[in-house]
Amino acid sequence: MQSKARSGHILAIQPNDSTVSNVGELSTETLNLKGIRGVINDGDVRDAEFIIGLGFQVLHRYFSPRDVVGYWLPDAFGQRVKIGDVLITR
Repeated sequence: MQSKARSGHILAIQPNDSTVSNVGELSTETLNLKGIRGVINDGDVRDAEFIIGLGFQVLHRYFSPRDVVGYWLPDAFGQRVKIGDVLITR
């Protein structure tokens, strides 16, 4: 997911899942170093204290300590994402 994100952009994630964290310490640190401006995630976040300390902007729906590794993989990039009633386009 981080490898596809482009500098100066915002990463929007629609995981269609509320059981694992799609964003955490490692992903936000990587995205921040790449120059990504922030994340809109219609899912879970972990490592909130680290993310706040980093000053990286993340909007999310839930908190979960459960890691995404081995459970969830993205299936599309650069597509429209609907979060709630809002359609996010490129």
